[in-house]
Amino acid sequence: MFDCDLSELSAAETLALAARLHAMKLEIEVDLLRHAQRFADLHPDPAMISGRETVPGGERGLVYGGPGCPGVAEFAPAEFGAVIGRSKGSAAALMGQALALRHRLPRIWALVESQHATAWKACTIARPVFTCRWRLPRS
Repeated sequence: MFDCDLSELSAAETLALAARLHAMKLEIEVDLLRHAQRFADLHPDPAMISGRETVPGGERGLVYGGPGCPGVAEFAPAEFGAVIGRSKGSAAALMGQALALRHRLPRIWALVESQHATAWKACTIARPVFTCRWRLPRS
């Protein structure tokens, strides 16, 4: 990432580089939440897709962020988790936190996006908002 020999850096240079790395990490954490939200948006509840027939035993929609959040295709977190090195359960939790922040805690989400709050603290706040996945009612 940075082409330098750490052993050649002064204390001030080491701190400056560490601060840059930390700032980048915070930005990446917010971007990961945005990507989780976008991936969920791209994979809506299959029953909500016009003209799509539901099949018994097929993929269903789950609400990962709790009531008030959109339904997401059941297998979307597994696919998302595979590319970010997380299990399906861990990716589902991340997706649920991201959706809960956007749909249920918009003021906290605005603080995260404006860098007035960190993503990990916001996710800690969002975690209790949903304690289980809610099945969408079928019409």
